[in-house]
Amino acid sequence: MLIGSNHRIKHSPRLTLNLENHLIDNVSSQIVMGISIDNNLQWNSQINNVCRKLNMKVNLLKRLSPFLTMDMQKPFYKSYILSQFDYYCVVWANGTKSDYINI
Repeated sequence: MLIGSNHRIKHSPRLTLNLENHLIDNVSSQIVMGISIDNNLQWNSQINNVCRKLNMKVNLLKRLSPFLTMDMQKPFYKSYILSQFDYYCVVWANGTKSDYINI
């Protein structure tokens, strides 16, 4: 992946790499450690992916909530939904567990 501004990427020569006679494709985005990075270092695709995942998980909790007590919903939320936020913060923000609000 070639990283730079839109203008620089458009006006730079096409990058071609060969490794042991295999052409390596040039991509505009890549997923590294579960985080989507694009060639402009924008967070749009990552934010869309996280919102989509969390929306599905919150929707599942909403559908299950009539069958679960509040004491059962809390561990479900902490393990299934909050863990997504914790992972991204620890991996990319150098945060520690003590930096987060406990629920």
